[in-house]
Amino acid sequence: MTLTANITGETEASTHVPATPPLRGLLSSLGAFALVGIAATIVHYLVLMLLLKTGLVASLIAANLLGFAAALLVSYIGNHVYVFDGGRSHVQGFAIMVAGYLGVMAFHTTLMIGLTEGQIFAFLQGPAAPFGGAALLGLWYGVLDILPAWLSQHMAGDTPLTTSTTIAFLASSGSAAVLTYCWNRFIVFKPMASTER
Repeated sequence: MTLTANITGETEASTHVPATPPLRGLLSSLGAFALVGIAATIVHYLVLMLLLKTGLVASLIAANLLGFAAALLVSYIGNHVYVFDGGRSHVQGFAIMVAGYLGVMAFHTTLMIGLTEGQIFAFLQGPAAPFGGAALLGLWYGVLDILPAWLSQHMAGDTPLTTSTTIAFLASSGSAAVLTYCWNRFIVFKPMASTER
């Protein structure tokens, strides 16, 4: 609280709270988003692996979709409570989040399949080779060569041109995190002119 004198000399109390610097607010938002994202990613991974390892779901696509759905709930609740303060109703905010996350889920699943079944590496080796694809493949094989054998065997897939499900999941989730942060910050939880709920 700040005390100031008005024109007549009387003291007035001011409850002006200084604004949070933009960078500090952004870093705080990114940190909270990362924590919510880690929680959602853990839920996604646990559901995915539980379904695949127990045989409840035989398809990688189906298991990934179910894991993604569970993670979506964690993400919406966490982002709404801890990260963003948008002006939309829960129904509207969740519907917009689902719409965007369907695109992110398609990207995530496509990238996972492409990495675990070899299409990504085949593309890098073939059409993309002259445009940096060969360099990316060289980097991948270089990483596998310098890591201890026990670790590199968990990264590679069944063939030299595939990755393990875990590495594919981590690569897909890392890429999806950038997309979902932008979607949430600028679309789902965008502050509205009127904040009626």
